[in-house]
Amino acid sequence: MNPFSFKSPSIDRLAGFDSADCTYGSEVVEIQGVVSSFQHFQPYSDEYEVYYCSFLAWRRIGQPLVHRKLTVLRPLQTDRSWRGIMRFPEHTVHQLQVLLSTDETRAIVADVLMMDDLRSEIAVDEEFLRVINDSQEPRVITTARFGDLLCHPMSDCFMGEVEWNGEMVELSLYFDDDQDLKPLLETAEQLWDEQSVWKQKIDAFAVEGLLSIKNDSWLDVDEQPLDAEQFKTRMKLQAIWVYSDGGFEFWHEDGDLFWGHSIQVAGSLTEGLTEVGIAG
Repeated sequence: MNPFSFKSPSIDRLAGFDSADCTYGSEVVEIQGVVSSFQHFQPYSDEYEVYYCSFLAWRRIGQPLVHRKLTVLRPLQTDRSWRGIMRFPEHTVHQLQVLLSTDETRAIVADVLMMDDLRSEIAVDEEFLRVINDSQEPRVITTARFGDLLCHPMSDCFMGEVEWNGEMVELSLYFDDDQDLKPLLETAEQLWDEQSVWKQKIDAFAVEGLLSIKNDSWLDVDEQPLDAEQFKTRMKLQAIWVYSDGGFEFWHEDGDLFWGHSIQVAGSLTEGLTEVGIAG
């Protein structure tokens, strides 16, 4: 199937394919951009689904490069046979006609003018090549509290070793596609501001949720039932994961409480601790 034979819905219908709270212009513009790793399909109706990807950098024809993510939506007829040829592979460069949101953070495809071609001028454009090369290098952010945090290519988190209640643990900040780290750092800062309080809460929550399970079903031969202090002593915090929605997860080695499985305690700053479980 030739992808150039596919035509998007009429221009007056395009804005309706985006459920985000944003405003679109009334005329299409021509842009070029280089694709990031983020992409997925989302159902829209019986007739259409929407393919999502994002540009690492983009520009209007003849204008300077914009080094800011652009979320790109492409309405497609609901037919999975389209999917393979309609994807824009990571680090490829494309020229499109799109309807742009007024804040220029989102775009809906009206037509594909040029798909990636290694012989094309845009595919070998020096600025786009520089963006691609930069995206393949590990990224580092330096923070006052947590030191340097590293994000490897193709990863969706910044990681580092950080002290928590006198012990070194792994901190991971999982970002969304917009890569806005401010809410992640704010959540982590609030956890660290009251780390001794959170440790007590987390230990008590794990005991409440898992001690009876340990004593009822996970005792070794000749092992005596444990009390709360014995249970907490054997838990050892390994990692803290923080999410952009304010959620977090604390991952512990189980000290062979559950034969090598991890103990996970999850929650958020607004709701407190909400989940405890055995994983792995």
